Amino acid sequence: MSSALFVQSRRTSQRALVPKESLVSLVARASARARFADLGFADPTAEEQLADLEGVTVEVCDAHLRATLLSTIAIDGIVRDFFARNPSGIAVAFHPGLCSRFSRVDNGELSWIDIDAPDIARLQCATLRTPARHAIATTCPSCRLGWLDAVDTAGVPFLFVHQGAARAAERFAAHFDGLVQRAPVGSEYVLDYDARLPLRPSRLGHDRASLELAAPDGSVIRYPRAKVITPESYPVSLRNEIEGLNGVSRFWRGVGVPSVAHIRFV
Repeated sequence: MSSALFVQSRRTSQRALVPKESLVSLVARASARARFADLGFADPTAEEQLADLEGVTVEVCDAHLRATLLSTIAIDGIVRDFFARNPSGIAVAFHPGLCSRFSRVDNGELSWIDIDAPDIARLQCATLRTPARHAIATTCPSCRLGWLDAVDTAGVPFLFVHQGAARAAERFAAHFDGLVQRAPVGSEYVLDYDARLPLRPSRLGHDRASLELAAPDGSVIRYPRAKVITPESYPVSLRNEIEGLNGVSRFWRGVGVPSVAHIRFV
């Protein structure tokens, strides 16, 4: 299976080249009610999206779909917890693909921005009915995170969401460097990752809360601004979900089962 596939809306004929991981996530969410009833997860918006799209031909085993779904459930929980603590906050999702998270976590008041490639953003607009509180936007590659410099962030808590574990370490480092430079103090960042993205808390005794990224050449990039939020900070039910998922991921050494990281910028 290629790393990306062209898919098209049956109703509008809008097309987009969509990353494989995004399609796997869509299939997992859309089929969860029938295939993984034990998880108690349902996503009617994803079901409608999948029914509207043609060209979605992913062949994935149930174990992969379940692992993707467990990551989705864990991140949903962190998002809900963030808005319970910060009802006036804003969530910004990076490259969410065909994501329907807003429809699952919306409490009728929260504000959400999806930022993606132009063709994917157009496909999302064609297949989703969104209120004014949910913006679907795109930025040019040269802008990257420059738009954050123009946003008045005074007193507004931000949550940056980044799901989709198929990210090369070198590409992630460039993205994260920009985020570290621009993210407002107190903003948070949640992502999933696997063996292809070797994130970990710092191993330095005096700075164990900070995030570090092990580079392919054996070097380590450390981010003193990025402090790892431990599961002990969550409500019990969410803590159990995060610890369970990350425990399984560690058992499989990050292969096939993503871990979830939650970070606060200081």
